[in-house]
Amino acid sequence: MEPTNLFADTIPPVVRTKEGELFRIQIEATPMPEAEDAAEFSGAVINCWIDADDLRTAEIRAIELIQEEHWTPVRIEDWELAGRDAYSTEDFDEDELEEIYETMDEALDCGASLIFYFFPPDEEDEQGASA
Repeated sequence: MEPTNLFADTIPPVVRTKEGELFRIQIEATPMPEAEDAAEFSGAVINCWIDADDLRTAEIRAIELIQEEHWTPVRIEDWELAGRDAYSTEDFDEDELEEIYETMDEALDCGASLIFYFFPPDEEDEQGASA
């Protein structure tokens, strides 16, 4: 079943214009109870690098992949359509740039790549109900 209430449906269609471009969609998500990391983290921001022809298709694929990991997408934080030429040492150090390039290469080879940036548990979660 296709997700509803897509961000991509609220803006004019966005399509890829050249070879090698990927959609990077940053999505905030929370773990489902059966998620491997559910007890360790209260949420995450996930960078989803998706090889797709349009934003709508990329968004649907990102949501599916996040749900397969037993996480619930909450909202899109940010998105962009970019190729390797969009990133340089002016904005990123060499290690960060290498990580971005490796992630982009994986997405081009496999169709997608996700990177989770986890939030620690809420204080309320650690101590029961907060006062």
